Amino acid sequence: MDTREVIEQPETDPVVSAAVIWEIETERAAGRLKAPSGVLETVESMGIKLLPITAAHAAAAARLPSHHSDPSTACSWRRRSSKVSPS
Repeated sequence: MDTREVIEQPETDPVVSAAVIWEIETERAAGRLKAPSGVLETVESMGIKLLPITAAHAAAAARLPSHHSDPSTACSWRRRSSKVSPS
């Protein structure tokens, strides 16, 4: 089963961090990623929930282990790995 098939399963509740949209659009615009424009519209049309990034998430990203060299990757990881809001 590919990713799209998993996402489209009725029991799946997919979510995407705003950082993911940011990264895709930034990399696409820079020519480093082959992706169609309008990623946000595609995600929304698929019924995928968007996870916002708050100032608290940004502050928490600074406390993550150093193997997260890209702040947006770190923030995206933080939201996926924790059910508790950052303090």
